[in-house]
Amino acid sequence: MRDSEKNKKGRTEESLAHKCLDVAGVIIVVINADQKVTLINRMGVEVLGWAEEEIVGSNWFDNFVPEDERDGVRSAFKDIMSGDGGYAKYYENRVLAKNGRTRTIAWRNTVLKDESGKIYAALSSGEDITERILSEEALLKAREDLEDKVEERTVELKRANEALEAEIRERQRAERVLRSILEGTSSVSGEEFLRSLVRNLASALNFRYAFVGELDGSGKSVRTLAIWANGGFAGNFEYSLKDTPCEQVMGKEICVYPKGVARLFPKDHLLAEMGVESYIGVPLFDAEKKPLGIIVGLDDRSMDDRNAGVVLSIFAQRASLEMARKKAEDERKKSADMLNAIIDNATAVIFMKDPEGRFIVMNRWYEKTFGIKSGDLLGKTDYDIFPKETADRLRENDRRVVYGGVPVSMEEEVIEPDGLKHTYITVKFPIPGFPGAICGIATDITGRKRTEEELLESERKFRNLTENIPIGVSITAEDGTILEANPALWKMFGCRSKEEFLRSRIQDFYVDPAERQRFIDTIKKHGIVKDLEVLVKRKDSTEFAGALTSITQTNGSGGTEIIGIFQDITGRKKTEAELLKAQKLESVGALAGGIAHDFNNILLGVLGNVSVARNYLKKNDRVWGLLSEVEKAAGRAKGLTRQLLTFSKGGEPIREVAPVGALVKDSASLVLRDKDISSSFNIPDDLWMVEMDEGQMSQVINNIVLNAEQATDGPGAIEVFAENVTLRPGDGLPVEGGDYVKITVEDHGAGIPEDIINRIFDPFFTTRQKASGLGLAVSYSIVKKHKGFMRVSSAVGKGSAFCIYLPAVKQEAESQKEAAKTGSSKSDGYVLVMDDEELVRDVTGEMLEILGLKAVFAKNGEEAAELYRKAKEDGKPFSAVILDLTIPGGMGGVEAVKRLQEIDPAVKAIVSSGYSKGPVMSEFRKYGFSGVIAKPYRVQEFSRAVMDVLEGTAKA
Repeated sequence: MRDSEKNKKGRTEESLAHKCLDVAGVIIVVINADQKVTLINRMGVEVLGWAEEEIVGSNWFDNFVPEDERDGVRSAFKDIMSGDGGYAKYYENRVLAKNGRTRTIAWRNTVLKDESGKIYAALSSGEDITERILSEEALLKAREDLEDKVEERTVELKRANEALEAEIRERQRAERVLRSILEGTSSVSGEEFLRSLVRNLASALNFRYAFVGELDGSGKSVRTLAIWANGGFAGNFEYSLKDTPCEQVMGKEICVYPKGVARLFPKDHLLAEMGVESYIGVPLFDAEKKPLGIIVGLDDRSMDDRNAGVVLSIFAQRASLEMARKKAEDERKKSADMLNAIIDNATAVIFMKDPEGRFIVMNRWYEKTFGIKSGDLLGKTDYDIFPKETADRLRENDRRVVYGGVPVSMEEEVIEPDGLKHTYITVKFPIPGFPGAICGIATDITGRKRTEEELLESERKFRNLTENIPIGVSITAEDGTILEANPALWKMFGCRSKEEFLRSRIQDFYVDPAERQRFIDTIKKHGIVKDLEVLVKRKDSTEFAGALTSITQTNGSGGTEIIGIFQDITGRKKTEAELLKAQKLESVGALAGGIAHDFNNILLGVLGNVSVARNYLKKNDRVWGLLSEVEKAAGRAKGLTRQLLTFSKGGEPIREVAPVGALVKDSASLVLRDKDISSSFNIPDDLWMVEMDEGQMSQVINNIVLNAEQATDGPGAIEVFAENVTLRPGDGLPVEGGDYVKITVEDHGAGIPEDIINRIFDPFFTTRQKASGLGLAVSYSIVKKHKGFMRVSSAVGKGSAFCIYLPAVKQEAESQKEAAKTGSSKSDGYVLVMDDEELVRDVTGEMLEILGLKAVFAKNGEEAAELYRKAKEDGKPFSAVILDLTIPGGMGGVEAVKRLQEIDPAVKAIVSSGYSKGPVMSEFRKYGFSGVIAKPYRVQEFSRAVMDVLEGTAKA
């Protein structure tokens, strides 16, 4: 019973102790000898932020003391637990809270002992002093900041005092400078003032150079008026403002460069030549604030005078006044000189007389006209020059002017030294400020009647020209009333007479009346309309395009008239449409040229190997026939490539002078063979020669005749004829004037609708299924590259006519072409083959072997030149060289043949390519080649080209 009561009492005391700990305003924590927490109160839990069960049992130092303080705190704990009385009763350290922040705690420590007196734990009471420490730190920093600011303010006040003392000294010095300059310039004016100013400025401000300059009329240069340099005056000069420091000053504001000005303006060579280091400039303005000139000071040292700008600005106003006065005097002198120049150089007689009629002024033209020097005539009267009756009339006219007091214009007749009577229109007027005196200006109008007669004749010629030129000319009112028109205009609009045309209004001929209003608005705004394209109609309502150029003029009654020049530009519009077609072909050419080079190399591998293989077979061999079919297919692919190449800039024809008549007939007949269409040919025997690529031109005829055949629905007829024609530049065709062969293919089929006729030459345009749309486009491009032209005319339901114009060559063709050499020809020797494609090299080597020749290969021009040089040095030169024109990333054929010619001027080189952007293939001899062969080729073609070069029979 006692024990129970005793236990109950113990629990009550323990509970009371816990409550006391929880209400304590400090942290209470008990740490045992194992450094683990055995008790912590509510304040400790709140500070650390952990739950009590998370804290109790945990190692205090490992979990709640920052690592950088852990060793020191453990050492203090050990001292406390040692119980020797040397432990620290007061200790400060940081603890780790759950949120990762630290709090600074001031600890008071003691130990707990058991009944035997043994120390088993440490009891610590801690006060959170974090905020106090932060406040102390903030207070300390604030005190340090205050001390810094006090120190800074003390320094500032000291500097301000020093600056004030310096400013007082500078002001005293500026006053001395101003007084010095004022004393030196106060008693002078004009140019002398400017000279005195620059001298005193340089002296007072210690400048090595000083000058005053005025802006020239262009505003781009300065002319100096006074210069002080190196202790004396220097000669004036003019310099450009561009890229100088003065450019930054003129018309703007004062500009100072205390040092390094020559480096800042490196293009100002004068600064470098004069050794200038510092610069100051002040602009000068006139009374209207317009730029007038500049005052400049320069020195070979850095500028430290802060008052120099103030001084220069003070004297800038006085300098501006002096310069303005000088400018005004110059203008007055210039005006007087100009007046004298006008009087002396006028092509009219000018004179002045005093009240008694004596001459006081006469110009040079008076002297020249009457053969009298002014010195001999001054002080004399008209009676000393002319007969009395003439002098009486002249004097009477003078009196009329004096009595009337206003200018009078009159005709006066005199006999001149040439003995002829001359008529003058004379204007006489009183001279202000000189009562009774007059001035006269007389113009010789003797030739006026002659001029009037000439004008009448000119007007007659002009009218005759207007009536006969093929360009329409008109005069109309703003409301559209036609006031005048030449025959070309009223005939152009289908009128039978001028009167019929004048009865109409000009807007009646516009297809869209709104176009007339836009024309009126434009000419009202600008006074002129140039080459305005308008759509108009004739009396019969047929439409055509015209170009209108017009200006306005004021008639005698003050109204506005419109003078117009009108041209029928229907032909020009057609030409522009043709040019647009050509531009479309060029865009396709970019695509075609891109694939041509690689495709022809691949095609050569097929066609060449088939051709080589057939040389090792007999014609009755089954494989021979199969290879023939492959060769035909490759040949069709070759033809397609040639068609594509026709668009590209590389598809240049390889032309020869030849008769075109037989080619036209043969090509057309081949297409129409076995067709249910009749054909007729009208090709004269005297047809001129044409320089052409026969293969390409045959392709043109094939395409056009095939197009005509397909346009003919069922049985029909196609007519083919040719003729010699001479074109003039004004015929409306987009070719130069000269001699041409005109080839026409005409069908009587369905015709071409008007809405698509301008598109038939576009690449890939077709109205038929299973058609490529390349035939007419290819043909157009081929003819264009032969410097010719192709056009079409058509009427729906009646048929179409395609006309080809080819430049003629008036010379005889070769009577017979040389028989083709075949692969059976044999030779010997070595041939150098340069090509970047291994496939091409292999095929070419096989073909050379058939000819009995041995091949040596090179991948590019550099390698080819080295092999050729070595073979020549070894005494085993190559018989010929075959060079690929294009080597991507390496030296191609054109550059390579130049290298070879340097090694051997007699080199026999053959150029080969499937695609070339230049004329090398068609003009190979210009580039140093002896022969040419286009890829892809067969043994026969290859053999012919090689043997021609080896035997020296290749044609240019």
